[in-house]
Amino acid sequence: MQPVVIGIAGGSGSGKSTLVAAIVERSPVPVSCVSFDDYYRDHPHLDLSERRAINYDHPDALDADQLAADLLALRGGREVAVTTYDFGMHRRSRDAVIVTPRPLVVVDGILLLAFEVLVGLLDVKVSIDAPDEVRTHRRVERDVADRGRTAAFALDQIAATVRPMHEAFVAPSAARADLVVDGTSSPVTSADRILHRALAAEPIGVDA
Repeated sequence: MQPVVIGIAGGSGSGKSTLVAAIVERSPVPVSCVSFDDYYRDHPHLDLSERRAINYDHPDALDADQLAADLLALRGGREVAVTTYDFGMHRRSRDAVIVTPRPLVVVDGILLLAFEVLVGLLDVKVSIDAPDEVRTHRRVERDVADRGRTAAFALDQIAATVRPMHEAFVAPSAARADLVVDGTSSPVTSADRILHRALAAEPIGVDA
């Protein structure tokens, strides 16, 4: 039987990672996870300052075709090697994580629902909604704690690209979701809703 693929989309800081963790914890069946964040295009020819200036919140920054190929492989029962992304250096790292096909595959990403090639591979499409001020606060905290950035850099990036690209691409793509959940409410409650939907779903017919 093909895995059921759950797609979790939503703005930066909306609570995607927290929700994915809740799904993994609450699921009665094994889950594999894939993050669209690991599919940022690499720019080895640019120096660090030039890489920092790239608009990473635009769809062009992501390799959706590679993610689509990996999801097709997982749907077909084949494992994939996903190269992790180094946010401090804005580069693909040399490390890869092996993802094995399991009954549920959860993939999350800010722009996940903005790509037709990906939407067609998702059995359950979820959008997380959270107010701008909540997303901004969470984003700054994460960038400082986990990505080695200053609060000033994070706020400048939010103003320059994150917020405009959210309005241009992320928010409109939420119309493609099967479920919209509140990013400020209990992730356990949202996870249970999603799992109820996913475990009752018949996987879509896609040739691998």
